[in-house]
Amino acid sequence: MMNLHNPDVLVVGGGPAGSTAAFRLARQGYDVLLIDKARHPRETVGESVLPSAWKYFDLLGVSKKIEAEGFVKKAGGVVVWGDEITEISFRDFAYDRPGLHVERDALDDLLLNNAREAGVQIREGVRAERYQQNDNGRTRVTVADDTGARDEICCRV
Repeated sequence: MMNLHNPDVLVVGGGPAGSTAAFRLARQGYDVLLIDKARHPRETVGESVLPSAWKYFDLLGVSKKIEAEGFVKKAGGVVVWGDEITEISFRDFAYDRPGLHVERDALDDLLLNNAREAGVQIREGVRAERYQQNDNGRTRVTVADDTGARDEICCRV
């Protein structure tokens, strides 16, 4: 047994979307369990983040932590469409903060820890294998950890 509980909400995946959803649900008073098949920080390819992401970083309360990470700031980009090359500046779109090139392992770990600090229970090395809706409106999810041990979680969502 993995010592898992039966939460209101089970979130599968600890990337930016999963961590953000789990954080927001926990802040609204839901009992949230997040599982991820990987263990963080995990090696993941970096990527560009548009300046519009800052409103979500602010909402999550992680903007200062994001700034402290020292990610590469981006003022714009280049768009290639057929034979046409266009340079764009984020200022031209009324953004007052930069875009970023983030290392996803660091960003994902930061957001996952933020969810943990909000009260989300997090289990890494656990993957969802299958789910089944019960007649009582609850969902039963079969999970397995990275040793092969299996368990069931019964959740509302």
